[in-house]
Amino acid sequence: MQTSLVNAGDAVEDPFARIDVAAFRREYKTESNPRRKIRLLGLLHLKSGASFEAVANMVQSCTQTVRNWAKRFLEHGLNGLNDLPGRGSKPRLPPERIEEFARKAISLQKQRKGGRVKGRDIKKMLEIEFGVTYSLRGVYELLDRANVAWITGRSQHPKGNPAKQEEFKASFGERVKKAIPENVPIENVDIWFQDEARVGQQGTTTRIWAMRGTRPRIVKQGQFLSAYIYGAVCPSQDTGAALVLPECNTYGMEAHLDEISLHVPEGRHAVVVLDGAAWHTTEALKVPPNISLLSLPPYSPELNPAEQVWEELRSDSLANRCYAGYEEIVDACCDAWRSFISKIGAVRSLCSREWAMVPN
Repeated sequence: MQTSLVNAGDAVEDPFARIDVAAFRREYKTESNPRRKIRLLGLLHLKSGASFEAVANMVQSCTQTVRNWAKRFLEHGLNGLNDLPGRGSKPRLPPERIEEFARKAISLQKQRKGGRVKGRDIKKMLEIEFGVTYSLRGVYELLDRANVAWITGRSQHPKGNPAKQEEFKASFGERVKKAIPENVPIENVDIWFQDEARVGQQGTTTRIWAMRGTRPRIVKQGQFLSAYIYGAVCPSQDTGAALVLPECNTYGMEAHLDEISLHVPEGRHAVVVLDGAAWHTTEALKVPPNISLLSLPPYSPELNPAEQVWEELRSDSLANRCYAGYEEIVDACCDAWRSFISKIGAVRSLCSREWAMVPN
């Protein structure tokens, strides 16, 4: 129920004398509509004794408009200060069908065998499905109103099994309990995520700022020198451990597990979640006593937050550059990792997952 902004029983010689100033000011402070806020401000000035002409100058409007505000308020109360229906042309697509339009626009990508959905495809869909015609600019404005954005999708392996991935997340706590030694209390366990990323002369290019109408060139090398970042992150401890090595193999993995072991606080035990690469699962792999391994479902990189770490490193410093040799690649990888890991809260913010919490 709307709070009354007038004092009942007051004389009506000065209609603005009926306004409850304290309640009116509360309404003004909490109002989010800028146009309605200006109208409330104007009426407050009228209440204080300002003339219609003075208020019009204050709010940069005309005197008649301020008179209309006052008239609408005195006749209809606060509802009279709401925006009046526009007298222009009505939207081609009714507001009640915006949500349906958003669903159909998003579903167009799933219907394609490849490529991407363009504005002209959505324009055609509007004509066929909704019987309305928009310009391309109008299509993009409509998408914006429907809260549909043009974003880069995250990759998914074609052999990935969503059902197994959901089952893994749902049973994560039990899997952790089975992975750790019997003498390790569950409250002493930290979850780590491990992965490797190749960085080299066949580098990554990304979007950059440039003037409209231009498409600047970015140098991309054709050589093949590279190195591998072995990286692991622990969201609960907001820390990580990494090595940069020339190859991915069992020896490199053992060295990385030893490095992770050094970063596990005394008295804690690390459960390292990782994919099923051969050098992660071989029986020849020697695992430190304060570490247990837990494999992800096959073809499930989207469950490993370390993938987002690689995206962060590439976008922040490793993309759009050339390397003279192997040593320069190693230095760039080390600098990128140190820069990321030194940011307080970066690991916790980027890599925390609700399903990957240690069970009680």
